[in-house]
Amino acid sequence: MNKYGISILEKLLTKYENSKISKGGSTKNIHISLPFDSKNMNDYVCEDSYQYESLIEEAVCYLEDRKVICVERYKSGLIKRLLLNLDYIEKAYELIKRKSKNDIETEYRTILEAYSNQSELVKKFCILMISRIDSYQSHKSYFDSIEELKEILTILFQLENQKEEISMRNFSARYLNDSKRLERIKSKIIKIIREITKENQKYVDIIDAEEDDNVLNQFNVFENPTFIYIRGKGIFQVNNQRINLREMGGELVLNSNQLEKLSVLEIESDSVITVENMTTFYDFPNRKSLIVYLGGFHNHVRREFLLKLKKSKGELQFYHAGDIDAGGFYILDHLIQKTGISFIPIKMDKETLEKYKKYTKSLTKEDQNRLNNLKKKERMKNYFSTIDYMLLNNVKLEQENIDYNR
Repeated sequence: MNKYGISILEKLLTKYENSKISKGGSTKNIHISLPFDSKNMNDYVCEDSYQYESLIEEAVCYLEDRKVICVERYKSGLIKRLLLNLDYIEKAYELIKRKSKNDIETEYRTILEAYSNQSELVKKFCILMISRIDSYQSHKSYFDSIEELKEILTILFQLENQKEEISMRNFSARYLNDSKRLERIKSKIIKIIREITKENQKYVDIIDAEEDDNVLNQFNVFENPTFIYIRGKGIFQVNNQRINLREMGGELVLNSNQLEKLSVLEIESDSVITVENMTTFYDFPNRKSLIVYLGGFHNHVRREFLLKLKKSKGELQFYHAGDIDAGGFYILDHLIQKTGISFIPIKMDKETLEKYKKYTKSLTKEDQNRLNNLKKKERMKNYFSTIDYMLLNNVKLEQENIDYNR
């Protein structure tokens, strides 16, 4: 069989697999056809079709002799369209050595069932995919090959068991044997994780994470190492190295490895202020406080650092300054829930919104949805009046526009 015969069957079988017939629907008055027009068979209708006509006719006759297609012709004898013979569908697959959709779905199901008890995330994903297969729903947006399915199952399992911080590239090289593979399918992985955790409060970090990278961060996978920036007065120790912030006269930057080995020797302040944005960290007035830039949602490394501060001086008061938007309130709530520390917000109220009205921006549809979801959390009731103001007036405010000196 020549290339035209293979191309014809590929197109007809793809149409068949996308039709109701292959999904168990009625076959009454349904035909799988391939019109011979410029879209489907341009070589047969183009100006120089005479060069290809004999090869195309040869392919059509070959398929017709084997009863996998029926041919409709014009009075002139030219081909009008081809019809796939559903009674010989298995023969059509055999001729081009293509696995049938049912065979492929059976392979997928076998793999999913074999992996389904590996871990919680894997189990949830397997249940979701088996359900989609059984109901003839597409899984193309999740995976499109057996190889990719196995990769996704491996990633989900390893993410759930990743206890130490690791770079995205090292994770990918270790478990996929390709340092760039995770980056290429990251969007699929994040879509899957969001979907299978959306109603499970155990994964509130993921549910609340606005940025995609924050989803992988919750599993200790980072594009770049975790850093914390600190300003103020205090004495710390890392690997027997004593660090005095007062003597440094600037900020201290610590990465995740250093943070895990850090000891808090003395805090000369009565309060700690965490800030959401880097610009605000540098511009924040030099009060008698320890100023900490966390960089958005915190992970276990940042959380342990805050708890070390709390443990070192029990009477420390904790404050948080963030954007007055959905993300800012999610981060504040996240800090409180995950550390158990009662953070007090600084200038995250409707009075600040009114004062800096000219710097506010309009809410997106996603902003509105997230703010309304916040109102479903009883623990956020102290901020409901601000959230209501934002929704009513269609405003949000980035903290870089706020003057914390006043």
